Amino acid sequence: MRFRKGLALLLLLGAVYLSGCSRAPEPEEPEWTLTQETAAVLPDGESVGLWHTNSSTDDFYRLTDGTELLVVSDSNGPEETEGGSLYTLSADAKRMIRFYYEEQGQLYDVQSELEAAYADYESCQSAGTAYEMRTVRQTVTPTAANERMICFLTAVQLPRGQEPMEEIRLSAVFDRETGYAIDLWSMFTVPQETVMERLLEAGEITDPLEYAELAATIMPERIFFYPDHMEIGFPQDALSEKENYDILIDYADLTDILHDWAIPEAG
Repeated sequence: MRFRKGLALLLLLGAVYLSGCSRAPEPEEPEWTLTQETAAVLPDGESVGLWHTNSSTDDFYRLTDGTELLVVSDSNGPEETEGGSLYTLSADAKRMIRFYYEEQGQLYDVQSELEAAYADYESCQSAGTAYEMRTVRQTVTPTAANERMICFLTAVQLPRGQEPMEEIRLSAVFDRETGYAIDLWSMFTVPQETVMERLLEAGEITDPLEYAELAATIMPERIFFYPDHMEIGFPQDALSEKENYDILIDYADLTDILHDWAIPEAG
């Protein structure tokens, strides 16, 4: 277990000679477009507008005075990695996986995040300090694969003011030929109860209280596959004395209970 000059100078001089005294062009300012004048209404009646730029797909939420309150950088679907055999999928498989993530949707509530950001903004106003725009981000990316399966990770980052950022992570495994989601427990050769025992054993969890707390909170969508290891993530409140608790396990410790097709290609 693991817890987590010569030739260059001539070229430069030549470039200076050819360019004279001209300066590099300054980057263009993005063009802003008001997409929705009243995208949300806050508890005190203040309205929030939804804005976009020509250089980004992010959603920018602004108050009527122009204050940028919240930016949402969202990717509901998987980022398709092309050009390599590892992640090459058929059109049908891609379609099924994309549909899965469309059904999953956003794992946060924009209205709640706007209200929390506005409360932070008002607090800064009262204290006479500058408000820094909050950012919400949700992405889906591939983590591992082999000839039979492909694994994805959904990661959501939520700002929490002065508190540490909250992170939500969810795992999903798909059949590469069909694109259908694979039940995690079916990737093992033994019953679910035995799998959970072996995972905690491989994680060297020996304290009875700690074992009981972790066993009660193991969820298949929090078991992540990477090329060289498996990771089990637990909610921040899973243990009474720990936060962001993760267990990393080598596949070599599970080869007797994992199907051969359930072990990702290394590297």
